[in-house]
Amino acid sequence: MFLLFKKGYTFVSSLSEITQNFKPVSIKDSSIFFSYYASFFKHRKYPRFYQSILEMSQYVNVPLYFWGIINDCLVVVHKRYIHIPVFYLVIPPINKEGNHKKEIEVIEIFQKNGCHTRLSEEDMNVLGITENDVNKNKYNFEFVYLANELKTMPGKKWQNIRYKVNKFHSLVKKEALKIEYLTIMNYIIYEKCKQIYEIWLKQKKKSSIHSAHKTLLNCPKDMRNLITLIYNRGNNNSLVACGIAECIADRKIVQTTRFRNYNDNILVDPTAIIHYYECLYWANAFDEEVFCNFGSGVFPDLIKHKYRLKPVATLQLYDLKVEKRIQKIDWDNACISWKKKKGGFGLGY
Repeated sequence: MFLLFKKGYTFVSSLSEITQNFKPVSIKDSSIFFSYYASFFKHRKYPRFYQSILEMSQYVNVPLYFWGIINDCLVVVHKRYIHIPVFYLVIPPINKEGNHKKEIEVIEIFQKNGCHTRLSEEDMNVLGITENDVNKNKYNFEFVYLANELKTMPGKKWQNIRYKVNKFHSLVKKEALKIEYLTIMNYIIYEKCKQIYEIWLKQKKKSSIHSAHKTLLNCPKDMRNLITLIYNRGNNNSLVACGIAECIADRKIVQTTRFRNYNDNILVDPTAIIHYYECLYWANAFDEEVFCNFGSGVFPDLIKHKYRLKPVATLQLYDLKVEKRIQKIDWDNACISWKKKKGGFGLGY
């Protein structure tokens, strides 16, 4: 098993002590995250989905993602109870100076407390972790797209997407549809997004779940977000589809949210059009290669859809092996100091 200190390292603080100053991930802390992400990408090519501050900060009533600084490293954890206590690092710790020894020390502290770290192959290569040290998370892999490819879409590979884009362009010329980019969410657009999101939930037979479009209402100015909207001009400018993407570092994008109005069938595949225009926007914003992470595919139809958009890479994820499982009492006492300070749940962490 991967351990930095195989000899002479016996004392490890409890999970409660380690996380006593942790607090819920919030868009208010975005500038802190961005300063650490710059170091992360000095050694890695692809963004990870759970680097999205929008995605992690949307759980405002019962937070699921917490962060703190340990050993000069940014640490982001996921805390949830799903029949058993779940607690792990969503990405490896990040040291601003790129000190991997300090990052490994933090990984081991959590490992000793029964908490694994979720890793990509890039992370394993950077930190010197081997396949013997991890368990393969077989059905958990993230889709990454090269935005620049969407500018030209050469060859037979892109034939299907080209056809859909050309069909969309013809409807725009006929003034049946229009597309709009926004960088700041307003309440009028929020209400339109909310309406089609509820339709999307009903179609998918899901109860109300969080979505990043609400978090966007209060974003600080240092966050570089993109809202891509398609309107049906022949139906009182009703919203056909919406996409939300977050630029977490130069040329590194996380596509957090994408949903469509299932009551409007003017486009066969509006989410593919959203994907095209998101990639086009970011490819034009930078001079070099731009990589977009659209997360994992939880359901077969979603996996099929994400493959249809032609990923340049799929990031297989691994969980670092641990010597013991986290106990319920340790889980209960992790990341709880914020409750005492803030007086419970609610908006505005």
